[in-house]
Amino acid sequence: MRPLVLVGGLAVVLVAAAAAAGGAVAASRAAGARAAAAAATAAAPADAPRARMLATIESELPCCVPLGSNMQLRYAKPAPGGDFDFALAGALPGRAWMAFGPADPTATNRLMGSADSAVGGISDLDGAPWASDFFMSGYAPCDTTEPASGVCPDSALNSNPKTGARLFKSADEAKALDSVRLLSGGREGGVTTLRLRRRLAAADVLDHAIQPGKPANFIWAHGPLSPTDLSARVHPSLRLRQHGASRDAYGALTGLDLGACPTACPKLVPSTDPDSPPPAPAPAAVAAAGGAQEATLGGGARVSWAPKAGAGGAAGAAVSFRALKKSQWASLAVGTGMVGARAYVVWRDGGGLRSGVFNLTSYKASGVVPLPPPPAGGAAAAPFGGVSSMAAGPDGALSFEAWVPLAKGAGSLQLLWALGDGWALPVPAAAKHFEQSDGPTEIKVGPPPPPAAPAPPPPPPRPAVAVGPGCALKQAFELARLGDGWCDAGAPYNTADCAFDGGDCCNTALPLFDCQDPKSPNFGKASPRGPRFPAPRNPRYTAGLGRELSTEQLVTTWNNFYEFTMQKNVFEAVTPEARKAMELSNPGFGGWEVEVDGLVGKPMKADVRQLLGMVHIEERVYRHRCVETWAIVVPWEGFPLRKLLSLVNPLPAAKFIRFETDARDYLPAVQQSSAFGGKSEWPYVEGLSLEEGWNDLAFLSVGAFNTTLTAQSGAPLRLNVPWKYGFKSIKSIRRISLVAEQPLTYWSNMAPKEYGFWANINPAVPHPRWSQAQEQLLVTSPRPAGIVRTLAFNNYSGEVAHMYPNADKEGRTYFF
Repeated sequence: MRPLVLVGGLAVVLVAAAAAAGGAVAASRAAGARAAAAAATAAAPADAPRARMLATIESELPCCVPLGSNMQLRYAKPAPGGDFDFALAGALPGRAWMAFGPADPTATNRLMGSADSAVGGISDLDGAPWASDFFMSGYAPCDTTEPASGVCPDSALNSNPKTGARLFKSADEAKALDSVRLLSGGREGGVTTLRLRRRLAAADVLDHAIQPGKPANFIWAHGPLSPTDLSARVHPSLRLRQHGASRDAYGALTGLDLGACPTACPKLVPSTDPDSPPPAPAPAAVAAAGGAQEATLGGGARVSWAPKAGAGGAAGAAVSFRALKKSQWASLAVGTGMVGARAYVVWRDGGGLRSGVFNLTSYKASGVVPLPPPPAGGAAAAPFGGVSSMAAGPDGALSFEAWVPLAKGAGSLQLLWALGDGWALPVPAAAKHFEQSDGPTEIKVGPPPPPAAPAPPPPPPRPAVAVGPGCALKQAFELARLGDGWCDAGAPYNTADCAFDGGDCCNTALPLFDCQDPKSPNFGKASPRGPRFPAPRNPRYTAGLGRELSTEQLVTTWNNFYEFTMQKNVFEAVTPEARKAMELSNPGFGGWEVEVDGLVGKPMKADVRQLLGMVHIEERVYRHRCVETWAIVVPWEGFPLRKLLSLVNPLPAAKFIRFETDARDYLPAVQQSSAFGGKSEWPYVEGLSLEEGWNDLAFLSVGAFNTTLTAQSGAPLRLNVPWKYGFKSIKSIRRISLVAEQPLTYWSNMAPKEYGFWANINPAVPHPRWSQAQEQLLVTSPRPAGIVRTLAFNNYSGEVAHMYPNADKEGRTYFF
C-alpha cells in the first residue's frame, strides 16, 4: 500500500535519506543469467533507438564526466564568451530528476547552498522533457510563500535571497530569469537524456558564471519526484524529493575545468524501472471496524489506530506509529500536506527521548511552531492531543503512541509521516528528514467499540497424558517436545493413542487449541481462526544457533522476486497497482483467489481471506538460507501446509505438490515475458513431495513481523520451507495442485545443471559456480554481520532428515 507518510520536519531535497549499506554479498545465482540477459539486450532491436540517441550525443558532445554510476555529464568544449552546450544522461527510473550546475564560487563547504543548477527530467504528467534554472537558497523544498526560499526554480523566487530585493514584477520578467534552455530530451531503453544550453556568463543575479580554463566547483544529484493528483497538475519542478544519502545519488566535483575534455565514461546500464509509472492514486481511505486497525506502509513506517475518547468525551483516536529504521526523530502529522499540518514528534535528547506537538506553518524552521505541553490529565486532555508513550527499539527505530483529536463531525484523519536527523528546541535550520511520505493517507476511525465483557476464568490446565502403549510417533518430534503448550491436532502423528500431543489440544487456556479428543469436556472447542496480529508465537521455532532476528527494514528491502526485477531492491519496483492487487491490508485489495486441485477428494477454490478463516494463525521464527550464501532470520505468521492438505483430502495416487505463483500485468518481468534473455517461462512454479508437505516445518505465510505481507515479500500467501534453499519458498501463490509425477520447477527448467528439484541445504555439496560451505548473516543491512559455517538442512535435520533415508547414496540429487 502507499506509505502513510507524514511530513513532520524540514526537507533537504539534495542532501538526505538513509541508503541501504553495501557489503560483501556472495555471487548471485542469477549472475550468469544476468550476463546472458545483458548480451541479449545489447542485440535486441528495441535497443536501437537508445543506441542512436546516445551515439548522437557522444559524437556531438565528446567530453564526458561520470556523475556516480547512473548519470553522466556530456559537453563540447565551449568557445570563450559563448554558450555552454551540455547533456545530462541518466539510467534512472522514469519519474526522476537530474541536476548539474556551478556552486557558489565563494563557498568552501556545503556547496549546495546558493548553487546555480540546471534541473530536469521527463514529466509524469504528459511524458514530455522539462528543464529549469534552479537557485538553492536553502536546504528545504521550494516554499513559494513570500519570501520564497529553498530549492526553487529561479522563476519561483520572488525576491533576491541575498538582498531581499524584488526580482520581478510580472510573469514575463519571472520567465526571463530562467537561463537554461532545453534543446531536446527523451527517454528510451531505460535511459533519460536532456540536451541543454546556458550562457557561460551570468545572465542574472541568481546565476554563477562558468569560466572554461579555470577550475571551479560544481554539484550534481538525481532523485525521485513526489507524485501528484492529475487534477492538480503541479509541475515537476515544484515536486523534487530528496535524493537520499547514497553517494551514488549526489556529489560535488571540486576543481573541475570545463575547458578540458575528459572522455573516460563507462557505459550506462539501462534502468529496469517502469518508464511511465501510473499517476498517484487519490488518498486511500482505510476503514476501522471499531477495534484497532493497522496500515501496512511499505516504506519507512507503520501506523495502527483505534477510536478513543478524550477528556469530556471528545472524539479522537489512539494512533501508534512505528518507524522501520533508525532515526534521530520521527514525526506523525495530521493534514493534507506539510504546510498547515499538526505534527506529533519524538526525538532523541542526550540519552533519553522527548516529544512535542507542533503546528507546521511553512517549510522553514521558523514555521515549526511548538504547542503548549499537555495538561496534567495527559495527552487525551489536550485540545490538540499529544504523545502518551514512546520508545526506541534495539535497532534504533523510534515508536510512539499519540492521542489525536477529531474535528467536530469528522470520522477520519489524513496522516503523513517523516523520519530525520537534527531535531532540537528551538528547531534548527539544519533539521532535515531523510524519508517522508508521498502524500496523505486517510484513515477512517469510526465509533469507539463497546466495553468488552470480562473474560471467564480459564479452566485449570489438564495434566499431560502419557503416550499409549504401542503408539509409534513416526515423522514426529521427540517425546521431550510433547506437551509443550502448543496444539497440533490434525497432524499425522496426533492420534488418540498418542494422546493429542500430551493433552495440549484440550487446554482452552492456551493461545491455540483445537480439541478433537472425544473424552475431553472441551471436545469440539477451538480458539478463533483467521488472521490476528500479534499472532501467538509457536515456542518450538526460535532463531536458535545464537542468531539475531533480521530487521523488518532489511527483510522488506533485500530479497529476490524476479517477476518484478532482477535486483534486490524489489520494493522500489513494486507499483501501486501491484500493492493494491496483492497486499491484504491495502485499502484497495479486491481479493485473491487460491485454487487447490488435482488428486484431491475435496477440490477447493477460495479467496485467501476465506481460506484464512479456516485455520489458526501462529508465528514461527525461521532461519532462511539463500543459495547465494546469505542468510536471514524472520518471524513469519501463517499456518502449517499440512492444515491445508487436511482440508482437501489428498488421494492415494498423489505423490507431489505443485505450486504456481501469479502472472499478471502488474508484474514487469511477466509483461516482458523474460527476465533472463528469452528463457524465462512464467508463472513461476515450485514443488515438494507430498511427504514434505505433511511435515510440520512446511509453512504457508500470510504475514511477517506481526503484520500482513508486503508485495515484495510474496503477498498475500507464500511458502516457507527453511531446510531448503530460498528459491523453493515460492511467493504469491495462486494455485496448488497435487500430482502423481514430480513437477518441472522454474529453476530446474531454467538451469537444470545448477538447480534441482529437492534443493536441500548441504555445505558439502557446492553450487557449480561457488561453495555452499559458509553463509553470511544479514541482520540490519546487506553488509554481513558475520560469516558462519553452513549446517546440513539449515540445522533442521531432526525435523526433516528422516524423509531422505538414501541421501548418502543419492549424493547430489537431494542437495542442489
